[in-house]
Amino acid sequence: MNAVLRDWQGPLRQQLTAEEAYRVDTIVVPLDGSRGTKMALPVARTLAQVERATLHLAYVGERELDPRRAWQHLGLSDEDLDGVVLQQLTGMPSRVSGIPGSPTERPADTSPGPETENGKLEAAAEAILRLVHSLPAALLVMSTHSAGQHSRATLGPLVDAVLRSAPTRIVLVNPERGEVSWPIHRVVLAHDGSPTSDFAIPLTADLAQRAGAEVTALHVAARKSSRAMEPGSLPAPRYLDQPQHEWPRWAGEFVERMMALGAPPAAVNFKLLVTGGQPGSEIAQFTRDHHADLAVVAWHGHWQAQRLGAVKVVVRRAGCPVLLICAPQKAVASG
Repeated sequence: MNAVLRDWQGPLRQQLTAEEAYRVDTIVVPLDGSRGTKMALPVARTLAQVERATLHLAYVGERELDPRRAWQHLGLSDEDLDGVVLQQLTGMPSRVSGIPGSPTERPADTSPGPETENGKLEAAAEAILRLVHSLPAALLVMSTHSAGQHSRATLGPLVDAVLRSAPTRIVLVNPERGEVSWPIHRVVLAHDGSPTSDFAIPLTADLAQRAGAEVTALHVAARKSSRAMEPGSLPAPRYLDQPQHEWPRWAGEFVERMMALGAPPAAVNFKLLVTGGQPGSEIAQFTRDHHADLAVVAWHGHWQAQRLGAVKVVVRRAGCPVLLICAPQKAVASG
């Protein structure tokens, strides 16, 4: 086992800076004035409290407003703004931004718009990510839909544009959860045994330790897969019906690998579960059946790629906020 640990642990630790691994000093929440985007606030506030981070609310609109008017348009009270930093970002097209005079409470037009509309969406996404990159150890928290969009089949146009730019860390919140408080008791960490998944371990372990939450590492062993495994991957044993031979050794190595990158075992209530089937569907169903508060998934950063179907299924169907952590391509390539 020592030889295996040397193969993957050294390169990964070299790539993980303190910020990429687990630090969260700033929480950023883009708001456009619609009720949908406000649903991300309870999640953001809890994360800010747990991480002792500064909460930044970013008003995203077509034009800049007077600060007091911006607060009122976002529906924020003085109590909501206590200890919060409010910033304004411009460039969002009016038909989906929720600025005064736009249809904030009906589904936005999803038909192809003029290039200026697409350009404004991209500009708004770039402005959000520029703000995130300018702040120390920032974590982006966004609603999956805005302006009254509540379809599980698609994501809102702004969050879709943001995901196409592969943010390092983002929590996606479905507006259907409402404005109720958000405790963190149960965390599900999706892990397929690849180096990419390893990048989700430090932040997951640190967050669970701070929140006093339990972590279930869920490994979905696909019975048939044509996709080539990443160098340094630790796939589950091939034969699911012969656990007495390979499974104990594999499980021990898997847990050892995860604990080497996260908090000490005594600090986190941690368990490993293995199931078979389609990864996205299995993970989403597990989070719902076990009433998980947060699902954590590492990804490659290619939102439009077909092989990310599992990630998209988890985001849309998990029934809880989903934390996506993008692994640096250089680290993944090096194995």
